[in-house]
Amino acid sequence: MKRSWLGVMLAVSSLCGWFAARAFAHPAAGIVVNANGEVFFIHTGQGVCKIDVEGKLTYIHRVKGGGHFLALDPGGEFSTQLPRLFEKLAIGPTKPTLLYASGGAPFVVGRDGNLYYGSGYPDGEDTAPGFHTLTRLSPDGKRTLFAPGLKKTLADLNEGVVGLTTGRDGSLFVACPNAIVNVKLDGTVTTLIHPVDVPDRADDLAKNSQARAFHSPYLRGIDVTEDGTLYAAVNGCRCVVKITTEGTVETVLKAEKPWSPTGVAVRRQDVFVLEYTNPDKESGWVPRVRKLGADGKVAVLADLTRDQNKRKP
Repeated sequence: MKRSWLGVMLAVSSLCGWFAARAFAHPAAGIVVNANGEVFFIHTGQGVCKIDVEGKLTYIHRVKGGGHFLALDPGGEFSTQLPRLFEKLAIGPTKPTLLYASGGAPFVVGRDGNLYYGSGYPDGEDTAPGFHTLTRLSPDGKRTLFAPGLKKTLADLNEGVVGLTTGRDGSLFVACPNAIVNVKLDGTVTTLIHPVDVPDRADDLAKNSQARAFHSPYLRGIDVTEDGTLYAAVNGCRCVVKITTEGTVETVLKAEKPWSPTGVAVRRQDVFVLEYTNPDKESGWVPRVRKLGADGKVAVLADLTRDQNKRKP
C-alpha cells in the first residue's frame, strides 16, 4: 500500500511539473489599452500590471501561475459565465472591465458582445502550434463552435490560432505563426496572407521564442486599427509588422537582443508593444513595454529589468 501511494505521489509530482513547464514555456502576449490611455499587460508568473497616464507602474493582480492573454470587456457583461482559467478583473469604478486568461487561449470580446476564444488544442505531437477552432461564448453562458470551416482552413495551412482581435465590422482576425486569417460573423473564412514575408527579418530566431524552422516568423499578438490596418508581434524575428488592407507587410519596429515582441495593442495611431527577455532561470520571463508613436518615435514606458523589486511578489 505504501509503495502504491508513493507511486501516486510521484505521478502527481511529475504531472505538476509538466503543467508548470507548459505555463512558463513561453511568455505572455497580453497587452491592452483603454480609452483613457491606461495600459495593462501581463508579467508572466507575477501578475497583471498597469501603466497609468502619468507613467506610474503598479500591479493590479498578483498570480503565481502563467498567464497569457488580456481583453477589454466594453460592456462589463462577463462575470460568472467565464470559461475555466478566465477571470474578470475590476480596473475602475466604470466600464469597461478587464478579462484575464491564466491559460494559453487567445481571446477577445467581439463587437457583437460575445466572447471568442481559441479552442480545440491538438492531441499528440504539436506539429501546428496553437488552437484549431474558435468557441463563441454569449454573456448568458451559451457556448457554440464558431465558424466550423476555420478548422479545415487551418489544417490546410498547417497553422493554428495564436492571436486574436476584432475589427470595426465585427469580424475576427486570427494570427497564426505564419498566416493571418479573417473570420466574418457569418462564419466565412478567408486567408488574408500566407506565408507572411517579413521585410528585414533577423537572420537568427529570437532565443527562447516559440518559432520553429517551419513555423517562422512566428506571429503572436495582433491588433487592428479602425481603418483595417493590422499590427502583429513577430516573436521569431524580434519585430513588429504593419499589414495594410492590400496585404503589404512592413517592419515598423525592431527589438534589440535579447528582447522580442509578443503582443501589441493599438490606440488611435499609437502602437503599444509588449516585449520579453529571459535573462536567467531565476528571473524567468521579464517584460518591457514600448510605444511606437504616430510620428515614428519610440518610447520605453516600462522595463522591469531596471527594477528588481518590481519583479518580486
